[in-house]
Amino acid sequence: MAKACCHCKEVNLVGSKGDKPTDADRLFVMVGNPNVGKTTLINAISGASLRIGNWPGTTVERMETHFIYHCRSQELSDSGTPRENDTQSTGVEAESETKQSTNSVLSSQPEEAEEASIKVHLVDLPGAYGLAASSAEEKVTRDELLTRMPDAVIDVIDAGNLERNLAMTIELIELGVPVVVALNLLDEAKEKGMKPNIEALSEALDLPVVPTVAVKEEGVQELMRHAIAAKRSKLKIEYPAEIEKAI
Repeated sequence: MAKACCHCKEVNLVGSKGDKPTDADRLFVMVGNPNVGKTTLINAISGASLRIGNWPGTTVERMETHFIYHCRSQELSDSGTPRENDTQSTGVEAESETKQSTNSVLSSQPEEAEEASIKVHLVDLPGAYGLAASSAEEKVTRDELLTRMPDAVIDVIDAGNLERNLAMTIELIELGVPVVVALNLLDEAKEKGMKPNIEALSEALDLPVVPTVAVKEEGVQELMRHAIAAKRSKLKIEYPAEIEKAI
């Protein structure tokens, strides 16, 4: 199973097996409404402490981390399609039957099982409800997305408040950036009797939607696999004729 190297504060660190980072450095940014668990999710992904500062010229807090992500080499060219029988918790082994089946496939395809290490720079953008730049946080988020061109945007949404959170998702799709959706706080939503249809949501958005519970590190590995292979949604947003004409 792919694992992030824990407690990596510098990007030149390597794993315990002497893995050498490849040149495939990735910049990931994490966006989402306030209080959706972004910081907890970053810590679950990287196992590293966030560096905290301020965005230039503002009092808005800037948080980021660097770490080495270990994966199979074929993940670098995967289409981002969800994989069946994969465990969602970091460090948790799959069931013995699935593991034996996986080992059999890997043993017959040794080249595809080759390991790779990727240097990841992960930035936690300020909590914002949209990209209209109506607040300092929204302006920082919008400007960062427009100027840095991240390899993947991890859009963290509250599974119990989809209508409000998906407004940001739609704006990201219109912006044309590669996105993977982290459907976070799923445990809290289920406690309220909510059961989001993850497959239908993914199909509607034309994006991978990964269920996560950040405090339990559930969904972290699947989320990283999709982030590595993130692509732009082909969803076309259509507005009433008057608005379409105006824009």
